Amino acid sequence: MPDPRPNSDIEELLRRRDWVEDLSPVDLDRLAGRARRRVQWPTAIVAAAAVVAILGGIVGGASLLRRPGHPAQPAASSGSGGTVPWVNTPASEVSPATPSDCQPGDLQIALGSVGVWQGQSLQVLDVTNTSGMPCSFPPQALSVTATTPAGRQVGVDQAANQDAVALSAGQTAHVGIGAPADCGSAPTIARTLEVKMAGGAAHSLDKAWLPVNCGRPSVVQVSVDTAASAASEPLTVTVHAPAAATAGSTLRFTVTLTDTSTSESVKFADCPSYYMGLKAAQVDEGYQLNCDVNPDLAPGESRTYEMQMAVPDGAAGSDVLTWYLGGHAATDSVPIDVH
Repeated sequence: MPDPRPNSDIEELLRRRDWVEDLSPVDLDRLAGRARRRVQWPTAIVAAAAVVAILGGIVGGASLLRRPGHPAQPAASSGSGGTVPWVNTPASEVSPATPSDCQPGDLQIALGSVGVWQGQSLQVLDVTNTSGMPCSFPPQALSVTATTPAGRQVGVDQAANQDAVALSAGQTAHVGIGAPADCGSAPTIARTLEVKMAGGAAHSLDKAWLPVNCGRPSVVQVSVDTAASAASEPLTVTVHAPAAATAGSTLRFTVTLTDTSTSESVKFADCPSYYMGLKAAQVDEGYQLNCDVNPDLAPGESRTYEMQMAVPDGAAGSDVLTWYLGGHAATDSVPIDVH
């Protein structure tokens, strides 16, 4: 016998799911009426419950694994070996024209310690990368002029053929300026250093201590402080690439991001951008990670991403493949031969 109960019983059953709130009274009445007319009461309950489960699952599933701040994209299929597939989504940030070169605004320059080096008085300049991205600079790009309280100015010589100094985000280089301090007369001390990076504005640094009357000062040493890297977020990147690539082809490789901490998670406010390139071939490309999979990492967790890069037709010889995550210190590079 068809069940004589009113539609309100089925409506009450359906109202137990939150998604029903989005239905109009007319839609709700139609759904209940169809179930009542077509099947007997016990079957109607099952049918209605099935509709609730299916539609409720669809509504609930739409938000699974999607965090605010990460753009909604089609679900990612598994890549080879369980890696996250590469997506051709341009980077949301602007990559510097030459990512390996620090720009004048990328570096903060301050007076460092004063000491002695191989019999010379030593005044150190602390040069910190504040750009948020890895970059490098040749010490020769720093022009330094020492000024005494009486107004005498002496230029600081640069050592020839110094290698470029590579700095991770937040890392500091120490540029040591040495000067002879003992020449049989009272020293004349420069108390101000004017420092200028090529293409940038000059910065006046007071309270320096550099003798200038016993010989011309010069850059005598450059070192990089590794403490900043150790104190940064526990995120590392490892590039896995073939030893050789063919000009005019697509280079396929992978990048693994790892949270090296045992207690601290790595979280991204937005879908992060990354930059990769070939130094000698002057390739510089920027994309976003495939954030169909939440990029956040739990302590000790790793995630591997597939990468693709077009190798120029004219590229040839030994090169370096570089990769870094925008706004983070995570970077890696590997040698590669292009033929």
